[in-house]
Amino acid sequence: MLLFGWRMRRRVVGPLVPIDCAHCHNAALYDYVEVRKWFTLFFVPLFPMGAAKHYMVCPICNKMLVFKTEQLPLIAGMLDATSVWRLDEMTEADYQSRANAFMDALRAVASRFSVPPQTAAQPGAAS
Repeated sequence: MLLFGWRMRRRVVGPLVPIDCAHCHNAALYDYVEVRKWFTLFFVPLFPMGAAKHYMVCPICNKMLVFKTEQLPLIAGMLDATSVWRLDEMTEADYQSRANAFMDALRAVASRFSVPPQTAAQPGAAS
């Protein structure tokens, strides 16, 4: 008897951008998450099935905001900026302007992206 199937695996890539969550109304540093379906044999994941889905996730309420394919090139730059800022190698003002530019670029690329029309949260408020 063979037991096979699939399961979804979630990989947190890293903190992405501080924004005010439209769902729980907290200022939080959203995580960038990739979710992929894996084929399993005897509950052991063997290989991925299909493309990964990409999300921004509120760490407080787990509200997920979906990225579209056109928005994916914007992510790498913001991940780098957030890691530099967290190491105190970027000023708050520079990081705030990068975060606001990132959110504006996301809205410009696709109007269906469900980010509320707010500015990014103050970086000092998120941890």
